[in-house]
Amino acid sequence: MSMGQHMTFIGKKTRIGNNGYKSTLYRYQTQRCKSCPLKARCTKAKGNRMIEVNYKLNAYKREARERLTSEEGLKYRGKRPIEPEAVFGQIKFNKQYKRFRHRGIDKVQMDFGLFAMAFNLQKLIRNASDGFLQAFYAQKSVLSEIISLILLDFFKKISKTAENSFSQPLAA
Repeated sequence: MSMGQHMTFIGKKTRIGNNGYKSTLYRYQTQRCKSCPLKARCTKAKGNRMIEVNYKLNAYKREARERLTSEEGLKYRGKRPIEPEAVFGQIKFNKQYKRFRHRGIDKVQMDFGLFAMAFNLQKLIRNASDGFLQAFYAQKSVLSEIISLILLDFFKKISKTAENSFSQPLAA
């Protein structure tokens, strides 16, 4: 409501985000903004003020807030370590990795596993150049053995995922 004016429903709008997610926005508009003394504070529009409301998003936010502020939510939040939060922040913000590219738990694990491995190798190389892993560089076989074990474990998981994917019949 702007200065006590009723917002009138004027229609729905479907928006598709960059990630392909569809959201429905409900649009509302006032009727008489021209004569309002607070118009400059309320809107920059030439005509009447219009707002868009995403009720589904508001419901998700309300549910998340309720969960986070509940007794159980506070208990879990207290247990969340700070270190992984920084890593996930880097992954989302610095690497622009905000959504999984595949569907299904096996494919998501493979997707994130590959990304985490690249992230950790990048971190390992960066720390090695700072002198943190000089002992490993003195014994290059140890470093290559560690990387080989990581890659071997990852490719075993990939092959299991591929076997499971190909063993299921294709939908007609």
